[in-house]
Amino acid sequence: MKCYPTVISFSKQMEMKGIHHSHVTLSILINCFCHLSQMTFAFSIFGKIFKLGYHPNVVTLTTLMRGLCTNGEVRKALNFHDKMVAQGFRFDEVCYGTLIRGLCDIGETKAAIQLLGIIEARSTKYSPSIQIWTCK
Repeated sequence: MKCYPTVISFSKQMEMKGIHHSHVTLSILINCFCHLSQMTFAFSIFGKIFKLGYHPNVVTLTTLMRGLCTNGEVRKALNFHDKMVAQGFRFDEVCYGTLIRGLCDIGETKAAIQLLGIIEARSTKYSPSIQIWTCK
């Protein structure tokens, strides 16, 4: 059962009781807002991660990119990816699969293939799985 609004409500109750969020609880909130198509709120929580002195991990970043792709904002997801790479973040197969799937979903198969080529050229250890090749 997907109870995203309930999670958000519990989060507000935590704050009212003075219980501080961890990086994990903030990442869960980002996921909830992404699933509710509330990307503005998701990015607001992302900003809160930095404000509280935490550093986002690849799971949090991939969640945001997946949220953008799911909400039809694939170009924003790609731009966000590029900004994070410029800041030194490294991504994994799940992230790249998310971006490639997003491109395939909007009919940008040529761009998806180009991204796959870039990924393969950048990494000697990266080998796309069958899920990447089939955009699943």
